[in-house]
Amino acid sequence: MAARFEQLDAYSQAFGRWRDERAATEPAAVTARREAAFGRFRAEGFPTRKDEDWKYTALAEATARVAVPGPAEAGWVPALEGLPAPDAGALRLVFVNGWFSSESGSRGHLPSGVRLGSLAKALREGDPDWVGDWLGRVEERPGKGFPALNQAFFTDGCLLEVPAGLELEVPIELVFVNVPRRDGLAAAACPRSLIRLGAGARVRLTEIHAGRPNARSLTNRTTEIDLAAGARLQYQRLIMEPAGQLHLGTVCASLADGAGLQSLVFALGGRLVRETLQVTLHGRRADTVLSGLSLARDHSHLDHQVEVRHLGPAGHSEQLYKAVAEDHGRAIYSGRVQVAEAAAGTRARQTGRGLLLSPEAEVDARPHLEIHTDDVECAHGCTLGPVAGEALFYLRSRGLSEEEAVRLLVRAFVTEVVQQAQPAALREFIEGRLPGAGS
Repeated sequence: MAARFEQLDAYSQAFGRWRDERAATEPAAVTARREAAFGRFRAEGFPTRKDEDWKYTALAEATARVAVPGPAEAGWVPALEGLPAPDAGALRLVFVNGWFSSESGSRGHLPSGVRLGSLAKALREGDPDWVGDWLGRVEERPGKGFPALNQAFFTDGCLLEVPAGLELEVPIELVFVNVPRRDGLAAAACPRSLIRLGAGARVRLTEIHAGRPNARSLTNRTTEIDLAAGARLQYQRLIMEPAGQLHLGTVCASLADGAGLQSLVFALGGRLVRETLQVTLHGRRADTVLSGLSLARDHSHLDHQVEVRHLGPAGHSEQLYKAVAEDHGRAIYSGRVQVAEAAAGTRARQTGRGLLLSPEAEVDARPHLEIHTDDVECAHGCTLGPVAGEALFYLRSRGLSEEEAVRLLVRAFVTEVVQQAQPAALREFIEGRLPGAGS
């Protein structure tokens, strides 16, 4: 108990300094939201395994030290190695330790009215003036611990606003990289991004999260997505942190009438990765397709928490999450669907699949349905297990070695998710990281 109070006191002192520094350049509404979020953190603290949503994931390593962001280090653009090549014609924004660092690509292809850039700069300059009031609105049910700390300590992130009726043909890529700070201290990044699409707008957005090998750091990120009527967003995330890094991400999305969200997340590395996705279908005939793939190896712990809330009628949601675990890796998928009384005509399906490549590997899947109306079509199913012996025997009988046979079966297992990624170069990059791909 004494240690907890010491930790809270350390966070309180750090927050006081951070709030005062930011208040000089941010709207009063943002300062008030920071204070409210930190108050929630002080009251609730960090979750433990006694909390149902944290049953499979321990936070001891992530909470062992006080992790707050450092200052922006202007002009520092680290070498970006081992990342997928930029999509042809894409605009790529790079953030280092949670702060905007650089941009590549041509803005000449961006249509008039599109806002794309640093969230911190938008808050500092008051342009657009709605940003300060909007932060935190989509995050309707913030979680305990790190989501509250993100809202209190967020540094920078992407602001993307696309006006109504515009189909953005230029792909947007956001690269978040953690590196040791130049003062030698461990990095703690708290990026926060805000994505707003007007009625009928269409966008493809890709995030890449990476870090320097052998560097220990913590990422605590939040993304808020607001889709107006008929807007469509294809939202891809590639999490490829080095073995020593911790990554806690929260994505909150709100969908109006006829809006659509395709979410695709690939967890390819990191000591601990937990990706929480909360999607609320407010409008009539809103739809979302949520897919994910985890490649858990060594001692990595990859945890996907997915919650879809159907509040409007005739909505549709699909969840498909797959995991391949080898060595001592562990992967978790927990999916929840809530259908409100007013959401008649809802169609929802949850699917979890796990493939075990070693006796020490582990995959857990937990689907959950909560339905408050009769007129629905909802289903869920999960299958977990090792490579099928009959399939392995068949391939071996055709002259393949055991390694070649396993590699082929793994590729067939993940194809349903990987084939959704765009462009083709991204699919090839992911396939190159599959077990046995380099042999």
